[in-house]
Amino acid sequence: MKRSIALLTPWYGPECTGGAESLARELAERLSVENKVTILTTTSRSFLHDWDKDFHKAGRSKEGSKDVLRFRVRRRDRRIFNDLNTSLLELPQERWGEVARSRSFTDPFIENSINSPDLENYLARESASHYDAVLALPYLYGVVVRGIAAASGPVHLVPCLHDEAYARIPHIEDAFHKARTLLFNSAGEAALAKQLYGPGILHKSHIVGTGVPPAGEAGPLPPIATSPYYLFLGRRAPEKGLDLLLEAFQRSRGNGHGREIALILAGPGERSYSDPDRGIHDLGFVDEATKRALLRDALALASPSKNESYSRVLMEAWREHTPVIAHADCLATATAVRESRGGLVAGTSDEWTRALNAMHSMEAVSRQAMGASGAEYAAENADWDKALARLRDAIGIEQAASPAPKRGKRIDQVLEAVDEGDAITQQARRIRDRLRDIGYDSNIYATSIPPGVSDAHSLVQSSVSGADALILHHSIGSNAADAVLKARCRKAMVYHNITPARFFAPYAPDVAAQLEQGREQLAASVQKFDILIGASDYNARELVALGAKNVRTLPVVPDLNRFDRTPADGSIRLRRGTTWLFVGRIVPNKGIKALIEAFAAYLRFDDSASLVVLGKFDGGDAYYSELRRSVAEYNIRPYVTFTGYMEDDSVVGKYRSADVFVCLSEHEGFCVPLVEAMFFDVPIVAKALTAVPETLGPAGLILEPGADAFDVAAAVWEVVTNAKVRRTILEAQRERREAFLAEKIDPLIDALGADLIAY
Repeated sequence: MKRSIALLTPWYGPECTGGAESLARELAERLSVENKVTILTTTSRSFLHDWDKDFHKAGRSKEGSKDVLRFRVRRRDRRIFNDLNTSLLELPQERWGEVARSRSFTDPFIENSINSPDLENYLARESASHYDAVLALPYLYGVVVRGIAAASGPVHLVPCLHDEAYARIPHIEDAFHKARTLLFNSAGEAALAKQLYGPGILHKSHIVGTGVPPAGEAGPLPPIATSPYYLFLGRRAPEKGLDLLLEAFQRSRGNGHGREIALILAGPGERSYSDPDRGIHDLGFVDEATKRALLRDALALASPSKNESYSRVLMEAWREHTPVIAHADCLATATAVRESRGGLVAGTSDEWTRALNAMHSMEAVSRQAMGASGAEYAAENADWDKALARLRDAIGIEQAASPAPKRGKRIDQVLEAVDEGDAITQQARRIRDRLRDIGYDSNIYATSIPPGVSDAHSLVQSSVSGADALILHHSIGSNAADAVLKARCRKAMVYHNITPARFFAPYAPDVAAQLEQGREQLAASVQKFDILIGASDYNARELVALGAKNVRTLPVVPDLNRFDRTPADGSIRLRRGTTWLFVGRIVPNKGIKALIEAFAAYLRFDDSASLVVLGKFDGGDAYYSELRRSVAEYNIRPYVTFTGYMEDDSVVGKYRSADVFVCLSEHEGFCVPLVEAMFFDVPIVAKALTAVPETLGPAGLILEPGADAFDVAAAVWEVVTNAKVRRTILEAQRERREAFLAEKIDPLIDALGADLIAY
């Protein structure tokens, strides 16, 4: 059965020749072979014409097998748009982050972009019922941004994202979070989106790639291409990095490297850069046959642009087995070059000069090997059939997979308490959802459930009596443990560790007593469970020490989906001094008093720094009162913020504002915020206490347990000021965080379910 697919795009027609417009036409053409395709667009003529003039007739028309449905454009204030556009274009890159805080400033940019209220109303009325899928591209324009917001059904965004000030506009970020899926043209584009919008988008991000047209016959080379040459192919303009390339090329020749080598430019542009005496030949626009001949015989394709979401000419060069030099600051092209090993990357003018020299000096066989590696990469990532298969799978228009067969078995979980944002609750939900995915019935029961939590049930003995197996989450003295032990079925315990009572005894004796009770219950019951599970190896070792036999480790999978949202207004801080962040409950074992002392020491280095402690507290709690006194004694009240509980959109803002995550906690059984910080690309400084070193692995900057306040302050200063150290930490964290993705943990849950039922 043919699926009905709509493509939402601002312009559509033969005059729409930009990269995103061409991609929209290519997608429409190829998807229409097996699906019913409708293009939802405006009556505007093209990007190069007036955006608020109705050129085409509104209504439905036919283009081959495709329907084109056009909607009238809304009049706009061009002066407001042009002024804002100029401001955004002129904003220095180091200030781009300010855009994310300026909704009142940037919303008029979208309001006065190309918009169509009629199209928005149509999407609100009809998108859910008329189409199996709606694809929208590109990310930048009002038609797409407001259309995604208005649609009654899910919209799949093909962003064609660039690293530019526009990408930080809050209204645009809203669209990324509202979209059902994000379909990226390259791995670098996906990495950029994650950097900009946080780890909440990971679950719906798909790298589908795109294709390049079949190669035609190569024509004859132009006469000027008789000597060795580098090739620049594309729009000849400064924003494409052309000035950088020209400068580096001249420096290369001036240093005596390859004075016989030429630089050939080909592509559209408003002026000629030809300077034959300096080895530069500007051919202007060339036909496809000439382009292929130039690509085939070039020493290398030079791609100095920093603003690409995907580079078709890179793939075309690799198809000809020609290596590439790409800009190191363009994630899309640099990531492709690094992953493929199909060339070199360079950032500064000096680096570009060295790259040109290296490519010229390289043995021909080495250049050929680079080109061959690039060709393998292009065969996978520039093939339309493969790209469309990935796209169909991502948006769910392939044949739906059959649901897992029901196993007729029930595995329930029992907690003392559930709470939003709590790591134990997060893990219980993850286990429940996975067990359901693989065919088990599964519910969560708890003795304490706060208002607003609807996915957990109140625990009574009868509620778990029908389960085939039970999983108890243990971290404190509880009635829940007794209920599980009385049940007549297979049992597992997930041990999250119990905070030593000594931390709480001076402040909350009742909590200390409950912790002692929990340890007594653990010691008395550990032999009564069929399977024992530590949320970390640190926890598992404690179980083994108590005599447990069947012990395994099941790390916590952080709930990153809750971060799929735009930061709350005011939650992102403008950078002045360094922002320290710690996330966790305000309780005695978290080392917050030591954190305050270390931060006070750091203010000697940076008197504009700030400390944000994000976590629940009771204003009347004795420990919290002691912390406030400590802040007052150090005379740092203006610099320290205890946020209390925050909604997820504010938590996102705090993570994205942080320069460093500092954890001096004295007792952790796992520490989920460390993993969250890794996914938010916040470098971590932590003490090597309890489970913290295990959770971090080789990542973060880990200090000795006895490190004092000045040791911590000096470590933070090094992370903040030493770019090499910071980069090394972040690279290690990016590798380490992969261990906590669902696909790594799900097989462990599958095995747990099978072992509980296998009796």
